[in-house]
Amino acid sequence: MQQKIDSLKFRNRFLNVFNRQELLWLQDKFPEHMKKQGFELKRGERGSDRKHIETAKFKKQTLEKEIDFLEKNLAVKKDEWTAYSDKVKSDLEVPAKRHMKNVEVPTGEKSMFGLGKEIMKTEKKPTKNVVISERDYKNLVTAARDNDKLKQHVRNLMSTDMAREYKKLSKEHGQVKEKYSGLVERFNENVNDYNELLEENKSLKSKISDLKRDVSLIYESTKEFLKERTDGLKAFKNVFKGFVDKIKDKTAQFQEKHDLEPKKNEFELTHNREVKKERSRDQGMSL
Repeated sequence: MQQKIDSLKFRNRFLNVFNRQELLWLQDKFPEHMKKQGFELKRGERGSDRKHIETAKFKKQTLEKEIDFLEKNLAVKKDEWTAYSDKVKSDLEVPAKRHMKNVEVPTGEKSMFGLGKEIMKTEKKPTKNVVISERDYKNLVTAARDNDKLKQHVRNLMSTDMAREYKKLSKEHGQVKEKYSGLVERFNENVNDYNELLEENKSLKSKISDLKRDVSLIYESTKEFLKERTDGLKAFKNVFKGFVDKIKDKTAQFQEKHDLEPKKNEFELTHNREVKKERSRDQGMSL
């Protein structure tokens, strides 16, 4: 019996903390609190309005379109930019031979005739010149002229709007890429946080349900405990009503102390439901 009384005292202290106000806050105000922190979470609705994430999706899709547009423009400008360089042959091969000439070189030997004059010999040595065909020479001249024209065209092109636009598009492309990468990262974080909050919300709903069940058990246990220790139904009802009023006063004090909105606690609500049931039964029996 002492164990049952101690358990009842513990549950009463527990009730003074976890009253209806706190249960409602956990069930209803928790999602509102999370909204103020930047999250969208509704009570018990997996298919709720995920406005924040939908906004992130929209931004992501918009940036994807912007990147696609810039990449297409860059591709067009690059094609225009490289069109001129294709006119010049970059793989021109010209077969050439080193130009050789005959030179007299000493052999290091002395002639037996001619007063010991040194003997000379003829050898072929390369010069700084090369020999190419007339056709290859013309091709080289043409390529050189085209190259000069291309250089001049590129210099002119660099001062045009197209060149400036190309630089601008390249810069914008890099900025959008960086912005997009950051948004994707934040989007993924939001999705993960949202899923975690959904699981946490499910867990809180389960805990709230357990708390309500505990309150009902406390109510029934208290009712039985007092009924066993009072003489007569009327006396029991007066004592039990006084107990409910005491809990009501404790709840009001708690709410005032913590600046909470005045509301009935779960114990009082359970008692009111039981009173209504008894009245309905009494009215039915009187009929």
